[in-house]
Amino acid sequence: MSPRQSIIILRHTDQLLRRGLDMNDNVNPTNKKHQTFRLGETVRIISGPFVSFTGKIQGINQSKALLLVKVAIYGRNKPIILSFADAEVVSAS
Repeated sequence: MSPRQSIIILRHTDQLLRRGLDMNDNVNPTNKKHQTFRLGETVRIISGPFVSFTGKIQGINQSKALLLVKVAIYGRNKPIILSFADAEVVSAS
């Protein structure tokens, strides 16, 4: 894969992530199931372009309800930013 192809894939990924987060802005927070996330836990992505991928939580932003999750994509660990509603805990590590 050339560096140009990598940049195009990363741009496309960023666009998909932004679109996915924008769609979740209209979700009614009272309908969300309360989940507790901890650093190092394994989570499964349940919505968006990376649905069914799993990864480890590397960072948590409580005020914005966002997770930084490292997901293996094409053999490389990539950081993905998810809302709390887009992930479910699989196991604690």
